[in-house]
This record gives sequence, C-alpha cells and structure tokens, in this order.
Amino acid sequence: MSELSNIQPRIREILTNSDLSSVTAKKVRRQLEKDMGVSLSAHKARIDEMIMDQFYKLHDEFKKKQGLGGQFDSPGGGVQVPGQHYPSGAQNPEPKKRGRPPKAQDPTASPPQQRKRRQRRAKRVIDPNKPKRQTGLNKPLRLSPKLSAFFSRKYMPRTDVVKGLWIYIKANNMQDPADKRYILCDQKFNDLFDTDRLYMYTMNKQLNDHLIKLEPHEVEAAEAEVSLHNPPPIEPPVSAEPLAQ
Repeated sequence: MSELSNIQPRIREILTNSDLSSVTAKKVRRQLEKDMGVSLSAHKARIDEMIMDQFYKLHDEFKKKQGLGGQFDSPGGGVQVPGQHYPSGAQNPEPKKRGRPPKAQDPTASPPQQRKRRQRRAKRVIDPNKPKRQTGLNKPLRLSPKLSAFFSRKYMPRTDVVKGLWIYIKANNMQDPADKRYILCDQKFNDLFDTDRLYMYTMNKQLNDHLIKLEPHEVEAAEAEVSLHNPPPIEPPVSAEPLAQ
C-alpha cells in the first residue's frame, strides 16, 4: 500500500496529541483508519512497528528535555515535539469544562450567601511521591522463560523489550547488509525465535508469544521491578539558606 510510506508524520502527530502513558497502538490505528477511510488490518504488524518507532523517538525527546528542567506539555497531554510551536500570541487552549453552566447570581442575595454559593468542593490532595500506575504501551508484562533469561528480568513493558532487542541487534551487527529489514540471528536470538533469519516485523508479532498479561497478584511486584530499572528523575533539593556572596 503506497500510502503507508507517508503516514509516519500523521502517527507522530497523533502520539504528540495523546497521553503517552495510556495511548495504545490500537487507538492510533483506528485514528489512521478514520483519517484514510480504509481498513489497515492487513498491514497491522508494519503499522505497529511504525507506531513503536515514533513512540520511542517522542519518549526519548521528552526524557532529554526533562533532564534540562523544562516543561513540554502538549495540548493532548503528551510531549511537545521540537519545531511544534503555537501561533504568535496564541496560548495552550483551555480544556472544555463539562457540566451545567453556572446559574446567574441573585442580586438580592446578601454577600455571605453569595460567598457560600461560590464555594467549591475542596480538591483531593494527591501525593506527588506516589508512583503513577502504568497503562497502555508502558504497562508491565510477564516475560516468558526464554525472554526472561535473555534480559535477566521477570517483568518488563513491551516498549522496553523491543528497545532492548534492537540495542542488542545493532550492538552485534545482526542486520542483514543486503536488506536491513532482516536480522541474522545469533544463538540467543535463535533460541528466542527459532530461526536463523528473522524479518523485523515478524519479530514484533512473535513477541506476543513471550509477553504474558499479569495476574492481579503480580501487578504490585511487576510495577516495583519496572520502577527499579526506570526510576523517575530526581529533582535536586532547594536550599533555604541564602547563597554566600
């Protein structure tokens, strides 16, 4: 399908305007199908690979910018991509408020009554140190025994698994020089995928056999292991003492 070569910018745009902690490949594919007016089910594996590739790029850009101490929120809650700016004088649009419009104020009411009507329910206090529950592409999964032995881990998100496999592939020069879409498997990859030459999109599909959905009793341990290997950035403490002149 010739249109597939031109959808990467649209995938990036969809991810940029989505919450990266909860977006899924299925949601992105559905949006693409809606935009293009055709079914993309026959190209699911290839499109999923494109989505993962753009996800990694945005994720890495966000982490680099986080390290610089900046704030890069996009209108949809994801990361703002370099080069994407709002028009001059424009601001991040406010989200639409749901519910009924406020009633007109009674001019005959006394000031205490007016203040009472304007009172709002106190906001729930959120603990900033409480780890955020991981969902979507970032949710932890249990690794098969073979994949667990490969990474020396029991639980990992799918994104980290794919990223780790590609780091290993490139570090060991395993891409076929004649066609880099194919991977020339060493013994470790042969043990995982049971083949000597592996198509990159087939690898992503075969990972489904090695990634198992968590049982309820595993969730806490899995999130703890993932947090251990991917700790949140630590902000330096701010001293209350004035700086020495």
